[in-house]
Parts: sequence; C-alpha cells; structure tokens
Amino acid sequence: MLDFDRMAVKCFDHKMFDVDISLEITKRKLVCQAKAEKESYLMTIGKFPEIKVKWTLDDNEIELDYKYSKRKGFTARAKDVERMEFDCMSCEVYLGDVMLGGDKHCKSGDD
Repeated sequence: MLDFDRMAVKCFDHKMFDVDISLEITKRKLVCQAKAEKESYLMTIGKFPEIKVKWTLDDNEIELDYKYSKRKGFTARAKDVERMEFDCMSCEVYLGDVMLGGDKHCKSGDD
C-alpha cells in the first residue's frame, strides 16, 4: 500500500473528511455516485481496490456487476433488476469492513 493510500484511509475517520453518496435509478442504469472530499480536494475513491458497493432490494443484498467511472460513479445495468419486484433499493459503499455511506430510493417516495 502506498503512503498516499494509507493517508487517504486515515482521512476517512477524520471529522474534516466528507463522503456523499447518492443513488439514481433510470430505465437503463443504476448509479451509486460516491464523492469524497477533504478540505476542498476531491478524491477518486473508486480507484481504491478495497472499495466495494453493496446493492440491496428491500433490505436483501443482491449481486450486481458494476463498474466505476470518475464522472458517473459506480454503475450497474438496470435490466438486471427491472424484472424484480421491490419497494426500495439502496447502495452502500464500503472501504473494507467500514461503511462510508449509502443512499436509499423507494418507489413510494419514502427515502
């Protein structure tokens, strides 16, 4: 692990470090946008090999193939879930075993 990587991991616990997660669901894709910032410096957290995304439908974890894009965040194909019945979907971003944040989207609007 590089010194920069070690420092970035330590920053996650610091009060001046902020991680914002937003979930967007469209007909074509699911986007779990994760933005990490420390003192106005944006970090590309998707490049860390320890970063994982957990997708859930009604609190049941599902396996989705996703990829990371610096501009869009973590994306998965919506057709993988379009045939499934669910009320709420969520994504949670983890660094190892530590959850950095998450977002939830419900069809009824009760986020």
